[in-house]
Amino acid sequence: NLNPTILLGGQLDEIGGNVKIGNDKYIITEACEYKGNILKYYPTIEIVLNIDEDHLDYFTNLDHIVDTFIKYGQNLTEEDYLIINADDPHAQKVIDATKAKVISFGINSNCDYKAENIILSEEGFPKYTLNYKNEEFVEINLKVMGNHNIYNSIGAMAASHILGISLEDISEYIGLYKGVHRRLELIGYIDKIKVLDDYAHHPTEIKASLNAVRRSTKSRIICVFQPHTFTRTKSLLNSFSEAFTDADITIIADIYAARELDNGEIHSRDLVNRIKAKGNNAVYLSSFEEIEEFINKEAKDDDIVLTMGAGNVYQIGKNLLANSKSRKAV
Repeated sequence: NLNPTILLGGQLDEIGGNVKIGNDKYIITEACEYKGNILKYYPTIEIVLNIDEDHLDYFTNLDHIVDTFIKYGQNLTEEDYLIINADDPHAQKVIDATKAKVISFGINSNCDYKAENIILSEEGFPKYTLNYKNEEFVEINLKVMGNHNIYNSIGAMAASHILGISLEDISEYIGLYKGVHRRLELIGYIDKIKVLDDYAHHPTEIKASLNAVRRSTKSRIICVFQPHTFTRTKSLLNSFSEAFTDADITIIADIYAARELDNGEIHSRDLVNRIKAKGNNAVYLSSFEEIEEFINKEAKDDDIVLTMGAGNVYQIGKNLLANSKSRKAV
């Protein structure tokens, strides 16, 4: 019967938004490493899901990012817990530097909490056995797609278990979680065309989300990607070019500037050219109107249209449904 205060980066229906004020001693929050902001946190339980190259408008390189996570782990005391993804290649550096009690999780490594016997339901939702130190085994049935959500779920379950919740109760309640908005969210249907939206704006996230959709269907996937910031697009251009292999058609919109100014060094056409050079189908369209017109002409029954990015690309899915006579919103 815990009632924690919750601060999220996305909108969760169960709490009516992204903030919930609880009435006990626990606060659960989502933290970001941008500008080293995680170093301002001194948690009692710290979950590190992955360490990847991003925010290179602030960080010098990947080593700088890893060093930031090492310092984050050093914010913990001997009474605290570091819950970390043992499958991440940089995890050991954080483990070696912390004074905290270390709890490991993963899929491929020897760890405290491990997902085994992973299969997918017809809807593409993972089912697996959670193995806790070869002592306890519980069956987990998720209602969110993707291998990345297996990792997310194990990390969350490990934290809950540390707080004294039984694995049986955890197994029951995690199966009720259906995700936050803008994370492979079903927007609706146009006839038999499914429209999804996702917040992914980093190559690793894009690969994970597209792979999750690909593993759930044999249908064509039309991905509309709006790059987020010029610095990220430029610095990770090659990685972005390799991220869309699970899409049958990739539409690249103009770069969403966010906090930046366009200095002319990078353009969405550069990404399209790189994707094509990798042997994949891509097109650049400058306006949402052009993209919507392209989809209306190109999309066929049973296709999946997936809008993707951290900007306002989600408006395309909403516009498609709003302007369709055969729409079915969710």
